[in-house]
Amino acid sequence: MPAQALSTALTTFGQQAHRQVSADPKILNGHQSAALNGNFTEQEALARLLTGSGLTGRVSGNVVSVSPSSNITLGPVRVGGTASHQDPTGPGVGYVAENTMSATKTDTPITQIGEGVEAIVAE
Repeated sequence: MPAQALSTALTTFGQQAHRQVSADPKILNGHQSAALNGNFTEQEALARLLTGSGLTGRVSGNVVSVSPSSNITLGPVRVGGTASHQDPTGPGVGYVAENTMSATKTDTPITQIGEGVEAIVAE
C-alpha cells in the first residue's frame, strides 16, 4: 500500500482486513499514512499506518477504532519539606536516622560512629 491520505489508507486497510473502520473524519484530515509493504498482523499494520499521526488504532472483533492518543504530559512537580534536628532518644523524623545514642550513649552523628572504635581495637 503506498503512502497516501490517512482516510484513504484506512478505508483500504478495512477492505483488505474485512473490518469496519470507525473514525471521526475530522481527526483524519491532513494526515498521511506511511507506505505499507509486507506481511503484518492487523494490529501491526494499523500501527504502521498511524505512525506519526498522534492517533491510536484498536482492533476489536470486526471493528477497527481510530481515536486521538490519550497520552498526557504533566507539568513539573515540586516536592518541599523542612529540615529539623532529630532527638537521638526518639521519636525520629522521616525515614533515615541521623543520630543515635545506642552505640556511644552520646548524641553522635551515625557517620562518626566507628571512628574511635578502630583506635581501641588497634591498642
